[in-house]
Amino acid sequence: MDAKGVFLGAVGAGLVYKLLGKQDLGTTELPPMETALVAGDIAWRQHSGGHTNGPNWPTFLEFASHYLKATQGKTTNEKTRRRVYSSAADARCASTRSTCSAAER
Repeated sequence: MDAKGVFLGAVGAGLVYKLLGKQDLGTTELPPMETALVAGDIAWRQHSGGHTNGPNWPTFLEFASHYLKATQGKTTNEKTRRRVYSSAADARCASTRSTCSAAER
């Protein structure tokens, strides 16, 4: 794999991210191996474990946790709140915009 080329691709993408108001990698210099860049909206890390993705999973999960939040039946954004249906019948009732009795569920 061309780690430096992948890194430079992420640096190039960072220009577009910044144009859209997002955060880039925070550097244009290739960091030392095993250094995770996960603070922005683009992430990058090179591990020393050869051709395997295993060593990158903890870093990926750290980066993804910035975007994936645990919820309990609702989203954290009030504008996109959606009802979580407990059964297919609940979904059917909602999709027809009708009120279903408890017996129908």
